[in-house]
Amino acid sequence: MSKRIVWTLLFSLIFLFGLAMRSPEILAGNYLFGFDQGQNYIRAYDIAVNHHFTLIGAEVGSGSAGVPGLFHGPGFYYLLAFMMLFFKSDPYGGLVLMWLGGVVTMLLVFLTTRNMFGEKVGLVSLFLVSIAPLIAPQSRFVWDRMWGQFLLFFIIFLFTTCPNDPCHGRLPHFSLPGFCIISNWPFPYLWCCCRPLR
Repeated sequence: MSKRIVWTLLFSLIFLFGLAMRSPEILAGNYLFGFDQGQNYIRAYDIAVNHHFTLIGAEVGSGSAGVPGLFHGPGFYYLLAFMMLFFKSDPYGGLVLMWLGGVVTMLLVFLTTRNMFGEKVGLVSLFLVSIAPLIAPQSRFVWDRMWGQFLLFFIIFLFTTCPNDPCHGRLPHFSLPGFCIISNWPFPYLWCCCRPLR
């Protein structure tokens, strides 16, 4: 058996195990409502049906974080509104959105660590993210703060692949400030995406 077949088999087994950790609710059709899901769906409904677009997200810690006037970006509301339209107002669409975010996060972790440190570290990182008890359940219920690890690894992935792009070294000079400014609108959670209003 060649080394490439063994690596492909290991990747497939670890990735399938990660999918299994993230899939119980999506297979059962069970969307959990706790934390801020109701508020998120009301905001998404307001965007999708009433066409009341927002430029501000939820307050950090729902107002109980001890930092008044600090808000997340509204990007998650727009993603949830799109899924609401696509799934005809079924909350299952939000669950599919979170599941896809978790699956893409696993792939980004593997690709990023493989680019930076090699295939062995990439597989170990994929395994750790697949079984992590704090990361795997994030794909199982709709909560906007769960997109943080996706955004983090997406940014790191961009930084690890930009020098090899055909942009000939022009994009990396723009990447850090440009991506932070761009990410300020669409995704919540990261501190650099929060904006004080007072």
